[in-house]
Amino acid sequence: MFMRNFFIIFILILFSLVFNQPVITAESDYGLEKSSIVSLNLSPEQEKQAAEIRKHSREMLKPLFEELKKEKTELKYAQKSSDKKRIEVQKKRIAAIKEKISFVRNQNIRNIELILTIEQKIIFDNNLLEIMRKNNSVNKSGNTD
Repeated sequence: MFMRNFFIIFILILFSLVFNQPVITAESDYGLEKSSIVSLNLSPEQEKQAAEIRKHSREMLKPLFEELKKEKTELKYAQKSSDKKRIEVQKKRIAAIKEKISFVRNQNIRNIELILTIEQKIIFDNNLLEIMRKNNSVNKSGNTD
């Protein structure tokens, strides 16, 4: 009973944190690579599913990162020309792309959670909290890119 209540409270807290800010942002380098879920002791079937989820996520993220790189280059040109309107347009485009990247990464997290057992979800959620702490400490230190 205690574990069940703890788990429910933990999930509620986790969701409140997730919805207040993305777990993984476009600015972070903390993706869900294979090494970040090794501690979960996945079954062979789960490993296969997780690999497919990561592969699909990478396929979705690749064009977004290419687009982000292009828009950041355009921003640099706009900044060199001191065109304030163009700078603002580029910043909005970059923000929109980063939002899409965050959405794909967070969807990846949800898809991984769907294949986990309750025990694995607890470990996974703890790993996510640690990623959030690292992500926040990196962002607070002024490193936004």
